[in-house]
Amino acid sequence: MLDKIIQNKILEVQKLKNQLDYSVNDVIEMNLPKNSFIKSIQDNIKSGKNAIIAELKRCSPSKGYLNKELDIKGMASLYEDSGAACISVLTDEKFFKGSIDDLILVISLTISSDTDANSVSILEISMASGFLFFCCS
Repeated sequence: MLDKIIQNKILEVQKLKNQLDYSVNDVIEMNLPKNSFIKSIQDNIKSGKNAIIAELKRCSPSKGYLNKELDIKGMASLYEDSGAACISVLTDEKFFKGSIDDLILVISLTISSDTDANSVSILEISMASGFLFFCCS
């Protein structure tokens, strides 16, 4: 199963790369939010909080749908308000029924208000790296 997921993800990432008009250098120059996965975990631990990585996942390849009607916006807000250090957003369409739009929505909900709103949509290019944890704090 894992081999199928990886093969499919390679195709999804290539499709996404072909749809984007931005280079890696363009993204670097955008001054995107620099929320650090490690820093967020460390900050939670230092302040005596649990360093929880919350996950948004509609479906499991082995179990089927976990929640067909998953409210991404509501759950992301709940996770952040409840003190999650990071939110993992599954964007795989075929096996996990996620989407890049889920990731963009979570990022738009959790970035600071001084971040350029136009920068949010470009964060989809980060999917080329495979995994992304967007940190809340």
